[in-house]
Amino acid sequence: MDIKQACNAHKKGQYELAEAGYTAYLQKNSNHADTLHLLGCVKKQQNKYVEAIQCIEKAIEINPKVDQFYYNLGLAYYSISKIEKAMDAWKQSISLNPSCIDAYANIGYAFTQQDRFQEAQDILMQGYEINPKHQSILLNLAAACHRANDFQKARHFYEELLSVNPSHVQALKSYGHLLYKTGNLIEAINSLLYLTDIQPDCADNWYLLGCAYQDNFQDEDAIKCFKQVLSLDSNAIKACYNLGRIEEAKGHLTSAKKYYLDALKKNPNFSEVLVVLGTCYLDMADYDNAQFYIQKALENAKEQYLQIGSIHLYSLNFMPHMPELEIYQNHLKWGNDMIAHCNNPFNHIHKKNRRKKIRIGYVSPDFRRHSVVYFILPILKYHDPNQFKIYIYSNVMRPDEITDKIRKQAHEYRNICGMNTNAAAKLIIEDQLDILIDLAGHTLHNRLDIFAMKPAPIQITYLGYPGTSGLTTIDYRITDNIADPVDTLHYTEKLIRIAPPFVCYQPPDNAPEPSDLPMNQNGYITFGSFNYLGKINDNVIQLWIELLKQIPNAQLVLKSRPFHDSQMCKRFQEMFISKGISQKRLNFRGSTPGLYQHLSHYHDIDIALDPFPYNGTTTTCEALWMGVPVLTIAGNVHSERVGTVLMKCLGLDDWVTIDEKQFIRQACLFSEHPHLLSKLRRNLRHIMCASDLCNGALHAKKMESVYKKVNFFVKDDMRQNR
Repeated sequence: MDIKQACNAHKKGQYELAEAGYTAYLQKNSNHADTLHLLGCVKKQQNKYVEAIQCIEKAIEINPKVDQFYYNLGLAYYSISKIEKAMDAWKQSISLNPSCIDAYANIGYAFTQQDRFQEAQDILMQGYEINPKHQSILLNLAAACHRANDFQKARHFYEELLSVNPSHVQALKSYGHLLYKTGNLIEAINSLLYLTDIQPDCADNWYLLGCAYQDNFQDEDAIKCFKQVLSLDSNAIKACYNLGRIEEAKGHLTSAKKYYLDALKKNPNFSEVLVVLGTCYLDMADYDNAQFYIQKALENAKEQYLQIGSIHLYSLNFMPHMPELEIYQNHLKWGNDMIAHCNNPFNHIHKKNRRKKIRIGYVSPDFRRHSVVYFILPILKYHDPNQFKIYIYSNVMRPDEITDKIRKQAHEYRNICGMNTNAAAKLIIEDQLDILIDLAGHTLHNRLDIFAMKPAPIQITYLGYPGTSGLTTIDYRITDNIADPVDTLHYTEKLIRIAPPFVCYQPPDNAPEPSDLPMNQNGYITFGSFNYLGKINDNVIQLWIELLKQIPNAQLVLKSRPFHDSQMCKRFQEMFISKGISQKRLNFRGSTPGLYQHLSHYHDIDIALDPFPYNGTTTTCEALWMGVPVLTIAGNVHSERVGTVLMKCLGLDDWVTIDEKQFIRQACLFSEHPHLLSKLRRNLRHIMCASDLCNGALHAKKMESVYKKVNFFVKDDMRQNR
């Protein structure tokens, strides 16, 4: 075989023939650099990388001025993970031929894989200037920006690439992923739909499309996608997981549990499924199973250990017999682990500046249609713009019209959804905040990871969580002396107590008017609770059973999403029936679409009952706004004293009891005086409007007073320490 035949075999992919031909030629012409290079390329194609490197390096010794030799040497070195040698070879290729565009692309890709994102972007931009339509350059630029959490630039380069090649599979996939992670769900769906047309047999594409549909509340489309995933890959555990999440969100807990258990058959130690099965049991108020599966998830968690640990801490608030000290110790351990995980915390020198305005940053995943909004909007609305500059750091997965409303209340709005810890913390550092405030605690999609980095000199937690964060990097927690009396222990933060109440409620604009007292028409008292079912533990149920026994004709209405599930209704009915309470006295209702419709159900309730040890907050405020007083027991810790705060600030001290016996006595007493209940029902909304609970301007001033005080003292401490 002559050299020409060897080259033809090479082009056809007949590598053994090509290798034999090149070798035969080199036996006669051992110093022929081009043939040595070609032999090296063939060996690289055969995965004989060491031999390939030897051949190409020998070709370079003979002729060191050929850029293509260095380029292919770089590919061979990269194949055996000798990244620096590969990059040196590509750089040499560029020095010989500054237009060797693929070398720029490969160096940029290698930098990105090493998380050297700025270096990646620098070299790739050199290639971009040579050829702005080169597909590998554009893809690698987009990837470098994407990995660096520079989402705006990443999006720009993905779109440039797709304008050059609309069917570029990797670009469509990565672009769809970027759009999805940053909450641009409609655009993500459109991009991923096109991708599934191009690659209909790729399960990963269908899965990501299903996730986008799911987050956009298009459940039926999501279900079709996840079932398509399972038809392509019967072991697709995450498809089962997401089908379970859809069912759980609808309140179909029995069906959700089945999907989760099916997923665990595929992998019994899959931590993501274990933890959602645990939270599903929490939704069912099945605390033993909830803790079993969440603990098992923790044991199996690796990268997600801290995220699952946060879910575990949240679940502890619902445990009726969990010692306060044990809950605190769990939070403290998690906090220390999180801080240790963030191995590059920021150090601050809080400089005395001449800015007139204090810069305040609020961080939350709940700047959307969520209960937190009722309590943060009054503060944002009444902030003094002459003294404060407000930054919003939004981790919202599903933006809506409330998100837009929040955006308009801020001076600066930052979308940190999808940003990693370092990138989000760096953004906050660049904004030069004075105070950063967490509004979520250990609730879903929190960003306590950012607070562990200490990106602001003063950090505060407030509002969204009933206990400590566990982070010693958070300086303060805002509360009041009713929710947290002066002898309160077990916080890593220093407590700052404002005048009660520690929250301010903004009533909904579209609430129905309170109705007449149902008891007057029914002839019997109706108790009710619309709280999250996970708060309704065995102790709560036993108390309510005793109450129903004391008032034989009384009725009980429970409204919560899980009561869409007939099995859940049956389970709770049996709890009451087994203790002698007739099914006829019980009324279980699922969730209702629309706030107006939801609040209308209070027209059927005379008295609302507060659960323990985790009281209602938004639920209590909604009941009160609808004219329904709430009977509560004052407990020992914040989570079981919120009801006390809310009732006392309205002057309804008689509705706060000290124990279960007084709770029943007061309930019986109130039920014997329907005329007093009627009067209270008519006036309760007016009482709220006139109270500090709904005084947004006053509450904003209280919060601002705290901000000014802590900002002043931190500056003063810093000056003294110099």
